[in-house]
Amino acid sequence: DITERLTREVQVHNEMVRGNGATIEARPETIDAHDLLMDLDAAVRHHPAAVNRELWFAPLPPDEHLTTDPALFLRVASNMIINALEATPEGGTVRVWLVPHADHVTFRVWNAGVIPASIAPRIFQRYFSTKGGDGRGQGTYAIKHLGERYLGGAVGFESSAEYGTSFHLRIPRHLNADPS
Repeated sequence: DITERLTREVQVHNEMVRGNGATIEARPETIDAHDLLMDLDAAVRHHPAAVNRELWFAPLPPDEHLTTDPALFLRVASNMIINALEATPEGGTVRVWLVPHADHVTFRVWNAGVIPASIAPRIFQRYFSTKGGDGRGQGTYAIKHLGERYLGGAVGFESSAEYGTSFHLRIPRHLNADPS
């Protein structure tokens, strides 16, 4: 399973780098939400952005299942977490949780940082980045593009000095393989 998911992740990454991911197809499977979050934790826990930062995952109620494309979900969710880790100073905390509802689940990532109002409208633009260096500006674009187009979800964020920043991905509990 891990090898297949990693191969799929590489395929999705390559498609996003080549263009807009137009040839990506969602491959839904029914998965345990706890296992999915454990895979996510393993994928981001040792990322360089996680060094000297606390990554906290909220516990889930038992037996939470959803039908989604795990590789696409992991790509979107890991981008959300890595962005939060990069925006968090050393010693800070990033919180991650999944809120189950009857017909959907909402995945959230929070950090104490604030996105300035002048930058907020551009957050999901392709190639926009507040960080220097080549190859930046794909993460939040991929979050929105993959999360909405292929996972059938809604992506957004709230940011304020009082409450910090929380990105969310709301996806259907049961993704249909045929988007039409």
